[in-house]
Amino acid sequence: MDVLDSQGLNLATLEPYDAKPSHSLVGSLAPKSFHSLAAFDLAAGPEVISIQAVLTGETAIRTDRIAASTATTTSLNSGDSITGFVNSLGDHDWLRVQLTAGSRYLFKLNRLSGPLDPLLSLRNSAGSLISENNDANGGRNSEIIYTASSSETYYLDAGANRNNSTGQYQLLMSQLVIDQYAANTSTTGVITDGGSVSSTIDSNGDHDWFRIALTAGRSYTFNLNQVVGSQGLADPLLALRDSSGVLLTSNDDANGSLNSQINFTATSTGTYYLDAGAYADSGTGQYQLLAAEAAAPTPGYSTVTGYGEASVKRALEAMLNTTLPSIADLGGIFWGLDRLGAPEAWSAGYTGSGITVAVVDTGVDYTHSDLDGNIWINSGEIAGNGIDDDGNGYIDDVRGWNFDANSNNVMDDNSHGTHVAGTIAGENNGVGITGVAYNARIMAVKVLSASGSGTLTAVANGIRYAADNGARVINLSLGGGGSAELLAAVSYATSRGAVVVMAAGNEAATSPSFPAAYAQSYGLAVGAIDSAGNLASFSNRAGSTPLDYITAAGVSVYSSVPGGGYASYSGTSMATPHIAGAMALLQQANIQNNKGLSVAALETLITSSASNMITATSLTASNRGTTGSSSTLRTRSQTLEDAEPNAGNQEVDHRWDREATSHHPGAGFTSERPTVEQLRTVFKAATPASVGRRADGSNLAAGTRSTAIPEAMVSMITGLSSSHRFGVPMPDPLTGLNHDLDSTLQPWFLARV
Repeated sequence: MDVLDSQGLNLATLEPYDAKPSHSLVGSLAPKSFHSLAAFDLAAGPEVISIQAVLTGETAIRTDRIAASTATTTSLNSGDSITGFVNSLGDHDWLRVQLTAGSRYLFKLNRLSGPLDPLLSLRNSAGSLISENNDANGGRNSEIIYTASSSETYYLDAGANRNNSTGQYQLLMSQLVIDQYAANTSTTGVITDGGSVSSTIDSNGDHDWFRIALTAGRSYTFNLNQVVGSQGLADPLLALRDSSGVLLTSNDDANGSLNSQINFTATSTGTYYLDAGAYADSGTGQYQLLAAEAAAPTPGYSTVTGYGEASVKRALEAMLNTTLPSIADLGGIFWGLDRLGAPEAWSAGYTGSGITVAVVDTGVDYTHSDLDGNIWINSGEIAGNGIDDDGNGYIDDVRGWNFDANSNNVMDDNSHGTHVAGTIAGENNGVGITGVAYNARIMAVKVLSASGSGTLTAVANGIRYAADNGARVINLSLGGGGSAELLAAVSYATSRGAVVVMAAGNEAATSPSFPAAYAQSYGLAVGAIDSAGNLASFSNRAGSTPLDYITAAGVSVYSSVPGGGYASYSGTSMATPHIAGAMALLQQANIQNNKGLSVAALETLITSSASNMITATSLTASNRGTTGSSSTLRTRSQTLEDAEPNAGNQEVDHRWDREATSHHPGAGFTSERPTVEQLRTVFKAATPASVGRRADGSNLAAGTRSTAIPEAMVSMITGLSSSHRFGVPMPDPLTGLNHDLDSTLQPWFLARV
């Protein structure tokens, strides 16, 4: 008997094993081959016969070992697998399995070799067909998922589709975790006020609903949190539904994390449903769901503006138990100083003298004429000798340290840090601008690169450096991801006597991003307002969890930029140095008057004297922190929780502020502290009617004032492209670079307003 392949080539000549060639044949084929064979009896002519599959490398015909009936003796257990053969056309292998009623199982039949197109069937104890599958999940393998209706013996039937192929297979069986909770109102899931539930999102698209009873008029907080570890749900998504299952609200990534939180006041008493799932229905893992009635609102605290607009005047009055005389507004570019009450503090002798403020940022232009006299100098270091003279671990850190490049070069190569520094401690020298604490010292700590990005480690190290080298205030006009390392640094600085002041962020989010979110425990979070006192549209709000959140001027703030110039920027980055300057004044007063107040007490002074607290306690004292001495406080009938910013008065939106103007020194003062008229004169003189550039690089006509920018910035600003900050695409006016914010921090300024 000659055996030919599909091309008619002779593979082997086989001899009959018994008297009938149509039965089994014994012979040898090439090893490591598997063939669909045709056979010819050259004496009698062609004859259709069944030739069993040849096992790789073997020379004997394979005998069917597994019966195709309930008489099979082969079994398969959950979690196990077995390898077998479909030996001939029409061959089937039945395997006995024991299933438990209510349990869910996964069965897979995969091809290992040969032309086999697997077909998998599931049969009951009598051998009757229950289910079958061919070509599961877009492939040729087969898969059945089945929930057992009774506890008994079932049979898995492994064969070939249409009984027309042979080959080697692998059959696998596993028990699946049953989805405990339905994704509809028939769910058995229940959670109570003050309770928690832990469960699992079992597959992509899985949702678990939990019934909860709420009372009309009461406020509740619901949290869906990741479970720490490799089995945790990576990105939870929480939704709240009414008694009919209709969506009311949902939340993803609350409070600067991937966890979800919903704050809700029930409109009616009855049943609601919490819907736990994964963001974009992608991901599986364990989660924890918590529900609790919200605590009574903190008096004077708003979820939008926190404790409200800060006033260093009122804070000093509270510290010194006195009343400071009101000073007429400076006006013009100094509106932020007016709203903060800085002139009243100056009149009492508090200008930041003896206080060092660290600007942890992109560096500082220490040669700027409005800053050079106020730059912190490390007296324990000898410049240029290559020796760590003071033993602080940093060689020649005369003006600070660069943690981005690990050097002593703290020169600003971006502009952000210099702008921040000017707001804090711009000199009272009759030129350009005057800072809130114009006699304080600026410690330059560079942690961000020229592109405005940096690592969490660099920022944490910069904070520790500032605290260890005597900074009493640390300004963090930056934002990004949180980390244990960063939190530990903020905590450490606080323990060393430094007030850490942090920008809330520019996403218009319902709560601050990190590191400002740490103000629940340490430091101050700062939101931005415009010249009318309205919260800026871009500013992150305070959030439902009380934290030390206050507001200050952050829209079109005029300050110093590298190269001796000045510009107006917007962002919570610009509001933060106003508060950093205010805290420098309070630190000076604390030391000068031997008050011995802790960092926490100083922070309480500035928050408890902010505008919302004044409103809440119905105080009517002189109020520099609203719109001037002639304005009135907001009435108590305007509930703080409902006080939304006045969108109609916003000066900026989520595009870069194009009102960045270029000014140059032009007039001088002769007195130590300028008069109001002198300040106004300088403001006018420092706004030249000269040809400038727009943000797109084009020329402006002579006489234009409001949209010119420094020539030094033109080449950096032209060619805007898209970058990524906190997952929101927007223009990066300085670099056009993309930044990975999972591991970096960014300056809170131009690019997000």
